[in-house]
Amino acid sequence: MPLPSDVADRGRAILASLFPEPAPPGEYALALALLEEGQGQSLDFGRLVARWVDHQAGPFECPAVAASVAGLAQFGAPPTAAATGPGLGAALVTLPFVARLAGHPRNLVAGLYHLARLLDPDPVADFSAVAVGVTAACFLGGRRDFVPDVLEVLIGNDAPPPLIEEVRRVPVWRRAEPGPGADPVEVAVGRLGTLLWGVRHDPEGWADRLAGSGPSAVRLGRTLAFLQARVTSGG
Repeated sequence: MPLPSDVADRGRAILASLFPEPAPPGEYALALALLEEGQGQSLDFGRLVARWVDHQAGPFECPAVAASVAGLAQFGAPPTAAATGPGLGAALVTLPFVARLAGHPRNLVAGLYHLARLLDPDPVADFSAVAVGVTAACFLGGRRDFVPDVLEVLIGNDAPPPLIEEVRRVPVWRRAEPGPGADPVEVAVGRLGTLLWGVRHDPEGWADRLAGSGPSAVRLGRTLAFLQARVTSGG
């Protein structure tokens, strides 16, 4: 199925790929609000946050996003520290917005980072959202090899070193998953690595590889594989 050429329709197609079920979680409502608020020439962050807090009841798949939206509702700002460990929820909410920013690399990175900061206070989560978004932008631009672009962005913006090293290992055919007892940051870093590794080496088997990484990883894997397939088919 080819992606629509219109930017707004393309964003909605990505959103539909992430959330195909009839009763989606709270992340769907946040992503839809972001798409709708992003239709104008500039994104009004205050108005976007006001819409986000309307959905604070969720339910959310990512605990970090749930805590951040609750913080936005109560204090007007997200928490300053993660109580749950970083997650992929910020990447999930911001990915459809890549349709608008894909042709503007600098705006893409800045926009995704600042949006992710509202949704998860941990830098690993914020730069994971950037990494996923840059990967999607590569596919939307017709390029399959996303690792150099992701590494350039992470290194150039002083991303957490473990995240950079994890992305460096994506081209390697074999990878080791974090073992039992790993701390939440290590688990989150490994989750991003598994996601990007699967998209690069085994896009058709993404479901099996991501099944243990949580629903956000599965959703992102499915959509990145969908976008990657459009590169192969020319659509």
